[in-house]
Amino acid sequence: MDRRAALTAAALLALGVGAAAGRPAANKKTAASGAHAPSLRVRSVDLAKRVVLVEVNGVTRAPAPNLFTFTDERGRHYVAQSAVCDAPFPSGTRACELEIPAGYERHPLAQLELHLRGLHSKTVAAPEIEVVSAWRAGAGMLRPDGGVDSDGGAPDPRR
Repeated sequence: MDRRAALTAAALLALGVGAAAGRPAANKKTAASGAHAPSLRVRSVDLAKRVVLVEVNGVTRAPAPNLFTFTDERGRHYVAQSAVCDAPFPSGTRACELEIPAGYERHPLAQLELHLRGLHSKTVAAPEIEVVSAWRAGAGMLRPDGGVDSDGGAPDPRR
């Protein structure tokens, strides 16, 4: 081996060892860095406006509307028509408003899921008790004529 080849081999070896020694450990998220497990919480349902208010935690950016999957009481799946998310709180939680497509507000919501990376990826589901109770609270605010009661569905004493 000539001198040039020996120097090149030594330099490559030194760079490889130095890079391996100076390289940080694998990209592992820790609790100290503020990383949280992904979660989805349902806060309220407004059937008059066809909007579901949710809190999303553990995502780096606002999810696309088609990553939110609703399932109604009949077992039919549909996606949100639009999703508007606020900037994350310091805790990393985002508040998002999901629009229910027209016509789908007629059947009670049974489940809400968020696909984390794509439609065929891992999902995070909201607790069913939150989904059902938020839907019932939203349905209680509607009058039979389609109007909305501002007092939460309490009967009008004048009637």
